[in-house]
Amino acid sequence: MSFGVSTGLWIGAKFILNALSINHAWVGIVVWLVNLYILFLFYSSTLIYRFREKGGNISFSEAYSFILLLMFFSAIIAAAVRWIYLSFFDSSYLSLMYEQTMPVLEKMMPAEIDEVEMRLREFLVPIRFSLFYIFYDLIVASVLGLILAPIVRKSKNILPDDFED
Repeated sequence: MSFGVSTGLWIGAKFILNALSINHAWVGIVVWLVNLYILFLFYSSTLIYRFREKGGNISFSEAYSFILLLMFFSAIIAAAVRWIYLSFFDSSYLSLMYEQTMPVLEKMMPAEIDEVEMRLREFLVPIRFSLFYIFYDLIVASVLGLILAPIVRKSKNILPDDFED
């Protein structure tokens, strides 16, 4: 659970930095560094779980489940950070996103633009936007788990300790 809190705070910090990178391009580099650090956190947290809780051996399914659960806790914390940031600190972020998205959507779907505009306005409120990212983060975790779980997994040695060639 503590892994999820720290990872969730880093994911929330990444979102805030990403929002700041709209006005300051150099912050985009920091966002990439934070992304790499978050990947390292997932890897190291899974290794720590393998050694502390599983005695050094973990199957693919256990590692994959741990990564999904870790991301679930992280996504809840990150959603809270996003909601607080969008509600109290930068309420113009979603309206700026709306202004940048609508011209693109008008070109793509000119016939349905009224319906699309209504749906986009409904979606771009802090609570819905934050809750959506919980599901988004879980989709990312399912792909990340497919990559990290085979790397982290380790099964028991099938050869005896005194076996020699």
